[in-house]
Amino acid sequence: MAGRDPRVAGAAPYVETEALLSGPRRQPAMVRGVEPALEEQVSEVARKIKRGDAASLQPGSFNILLGQELALWLGVDVGDTVLVMLPEFQGSPMGAMPRYKRFTVSGVFEAGYNDIDRGLAMVHMDDLQRVLRVEGVTGVRLKLHDLNRSYEVARDLALQLPGFYRVSDWTQENANLYQSLKMEKTVMGILLSLIILMGAFTLVNSQVMLVTDKQADIAILRTLGLTPGGVMQVFMVQGTLIGIVGTVLGFVGGVALTWNLERILDAIEALFDITLLPEDVYYITGLPTDMQTGDVAATVVVALLMSFLATLYPAWRAARTQPAEALRYE
Repeated sequence: MAGRDPRVAGAAPYVETEALLSGPRRQPAMVRGVEPALEEQVSEVARKIKRGDAASLQPGSFNILLGQELALWLGVDVGDTVLVMLPEFQGSPMGAMPRYKRFTVSGVFEAGYNDIDRGLAMVHMDDLQRVLRVEGVTGVRLKLHDLNRSYEVARDLALQLPGFYRVSDWTQENANLYQSLKMEKTVMGILLSLIILMGAFTLVNSQVMLVTDKQADIAILRTLGLTPGGVMQVFMVQGTLIGIVGTVLGFVGGVALTWNLERILDAIEALFDITLLPEDVYYITGLPTDMQTGDVAATVVVALLMSFLATLYPAWRAARTQPAEALRYE
């Protein structure tokens, strides 16, 4: 059903359980059984392999892929074996014994997210089903063409599915991260608006000074028959043109900076022999950029609107110029 939805780019079933992984050291993690051919449609893990091969997950091979941090904590690497102990017990003459299985590490991946790199291990779904002695799946993971519509798609699928199912999206599973990103975007929007507002105030100041300086010229034009509305239009057009030029220059500069941010940072690091994002301090070592057309358009519209509003007061003040008073000392 989900695969027929035009908003869904890929779907893959999975089996998931918590387990205690044991090598030279022990570490709890989430073990996920996947179908490698289908998992590539919804996950980037196969393209994040640092050592080994994701194609090694074959039915009956009992191979396992570990996150890089998880492998480091366990003290294992490709070719080593880890003991996977499941939180399910089976009866034996010695009493209840935990269910366990030994897997061979066939790959190490680095997703770039600590919760995944340290807390996820992947095996073939058939192998995990045999260990758990189950036939069904835990769920189906979906990849969307537009990740911002995840809540909408999850809601629609929940209404269409018969029976009771647990449907969630990435904004719910990573609520803290999502809310922090949303708050950061809101704060950045406010800061950007304040920066534009400062530019608008600068435009107001320059126009007010221009009106003060051109009092005599305005008075002469008024005596020649120019109406107050005409005076107001002159200064509004001039101020608006200044705002349009500044907005266009800011738009071009911002887009160019966004597209070349990585190159600029690399050049700064090479020029000054420094590391802006050291690996031992920050978990990320680069600043990926994703320019959204809607955000850029909103910023341009706000800048143009503030530029237009900034011309109203100086133009109104120029229109109120009295020719007799302005020319009294000329």
